[in-house]
Amino acid sequence: MRIEYLEFLSAARGELAIRLAAANELLDAGRLRDAFLQALRGLTIYLNSDPDWQSARLSRTVDILAQEILDIERGHRSAIFEPPKGKGQPSTTASKNVRIYSPAFVQILRRDGNDLKSAAKTVSRLLKQTGIDVPAERILEWRRIIRRRDGRDAARFQDIVAQLAAEPPEHITALIKEFGNHHLVKSRDGQPR
Repeated sequence: MRIEYLEFLSAARGELAIRLAAANELLDAGRLRDAFLQALRGLTIYLNSDPDWQSARLSRTVDILAQEILDIERGHRSAIFEPPKGKGQPSTTASKNVRIYSPAFVQILRRDGNDLKSAAKTVSRLLKQTGIDVPAERILEWRRIIRRRDGRDAARFQDIVAQLAAEPPEHITALIKEFGNHHLVKSRDGQPR
């Protein structure tokens, strides 16, 4: 009985691995929702492959998450993915990262003797090369806002500046480009914004 279960478990893991590999291919092709649905389907199949887990309904939250994504895909609203009530437009993690890292890059470029405006222009130009179009003036505005605030954003900004300060100056340009390539924020039509 134990050997049969281990063989069964191995087959379920193999099916999960196949589905996750397919999900990665979809992700690389830019089909984000399809990729996440494929990964969730694989996870659900894996969780439901164990009769004890299935009877305990351990995959229920994963099933609900997959259904919510399908509902959104079909044009329905989702209670799970509704933005929290508050002020302004909700932003993605990637756009938040751009807003906090860009001023941090400016801060680091200043240590090499660049004035504030030229450092912001350099960051703006390097990010634009990766597809992120942020005017230097906006980066300076974000810097002013972050420096005036207390709390998590200000502390995170200081942490990022400290981490970047540990990098050799000749690596900063490459780090800005790497950041831009990793955090490219795309609009709904797939074009960089």
